[in-house]
Amino acid sequence: MSPLWIADAARAAAIAGAAVACATLLSALVPRRAVSALMVAWVATPAIMIAYAWAALPIGALRHGGAVAALHGALVALRLAPLVLLLARLAPAPPVTSAALHCLRLGLRPRDRSAWTLAWTWLRHGGGRAWVSGAAMAFVLAFGEFEIGSRLNAGTWAVRLFDAQAGGQDLAATLLAALPGVVTQLVAIAIAWIWLTGTARAHESAPADPPGTASRGRRAAGWLVLALGSTALVALPCAAIAWDALAGLATLSRSAAIQREVGASLLFALCGAGCAWLVAGLLLERTRRWPRRARTTAFAVLSLPGLCGSLVVGLGLLAAFQLPGLRAISSLHLLAPLPSVVALALLGLPLALVLRLVVDGRTVALHLAHLGAADRERAPRARALAWRLSGQRRYWAWALVFAAGYCDLAASAILHPVDMTPVLAMLYNFMHYGQSSALSARLGAAILAPVAVAAIGWMVARLAMGIGRAGGRGDASSEATHV
Repeated sequence: MSPLWIADAARAAAIAGAAVACATLLSALVPRRAVSALMVAWVATPAIMIAYAWAALPIGALRHGGAVAALHGALVALRLAPLVLLLARLAPAPPVTSAALHCLRLGLRPRDRSAWTLAWTWLRHGGGRAWVSGAAMAFVLAFGEFEIGSRLNAGTWAVRLFDAQAGGQDLAATLLAALPGVVTQLVAIAIAWIWLTGTARAHESAPADPPGTASRGRRAAGWLVLALGSTALVALPCAAIAWDALAGLATLSRSAAIQREVGASLLFALCGAGCAWLVAGLLLERTRRWPRRARTTAFAVLSLPGLCGSLVVGLGLLAAFQLPGLRAISSLHLLAPLPSVVALALLGLPLALVLRLVVDGRTVALHLAHLGAADRERAPRARALAWRLSGQRRYWAWALVFAAGYCDLAASAILHPVDMTPVLAMLYNFMHYGQSSALSARLGAAILAPVAVAAIGWMVARLAMGIGRAGGRGDASSEATHV
């Protein structure tokens, strides 16, 4: 067993444990809408933007190995905490409820009232099973994390693998070196699946604690984690890059290359996110009547590539598109972006599945709104009501998948066509030469591009739904009240 593999696994396990600890503290604050919006911002802020800002800080301690490992672990754990919390909330209800566990504790004889017995029952059959599965998934994502580890020189498994491939190593040797890490990730995914679905009750979600049940100390710790995460992942990167970019704004008007590269990234992300969103919706619809275990198995199998990380998907598709049949397809000029689009679709599918489980809920009001759309006279108000009940949530959920695809680095850098370099892959190469105002300005412009596209798409979608600025709100509100 390689010492590097042990170090990588230990690092990922520590990050997963920290992510679960942060998620449990944040769970006391989840009912608040502003808290949820901040946690979405943690995930939506591009990892390369966070890494670029932190790597440029003039702090000498961040140049030492131990400090770099601690910083890398803290940043990744904070970014994974909202995902762990979301997975825990979507988990099936455990067979042993909190009340049943309390009765078990009271029913044990004094000599048998072991903390280990209660802890095991809670972890395997109670509310802890969702957190164990969340920890396993956080381990998988932490093990394959690339962007932050690369910029901070953390020396992780994904960074070593990418550097070897970029340095000219033979693809077969790179795939062989990746095999132990991929097996580790697959084992962790299998543990999460078995632990979560073994004896869960069907068609139920894990019950959430009612608001206000958390202790005062836990809520205070949750607010502290929220403040630290919002500062480290959102406020500091945005402020640092914006401040440094002011001096480099003049270079943007003289750079035509970044416009082409932003266009390429937007094209790849739009196609990849669209495919992932449509496949996720089709999968959820076609498996609606399947048994719970069969449905969960289908979700898990299709999500495996995306969960293993961008680098694994990139290397796998690079090898696949060197096969004779696929090489002939990708050699066509119009189909040259196909490997990148397929990679982004595979990477976005797990996120799209989770988000569609959250936003695709059907209500009586939404059903009536769809029925009202068939009436020509009531159609505008029915479309406006459907948009407010479901459409706007679905749009922003898709926009999050789109942003994740746009900000992908490893797979995009490996698979992109020669004449269509994604903008973040280009900027990542420039980052090896250090920080500059011009580079910060280009990075800021590159990050704002998908935000502008999402905002324009939002306005177009509202117009398509027939929602006017003046009368749409009142009509939809009155219709909702009537329903």
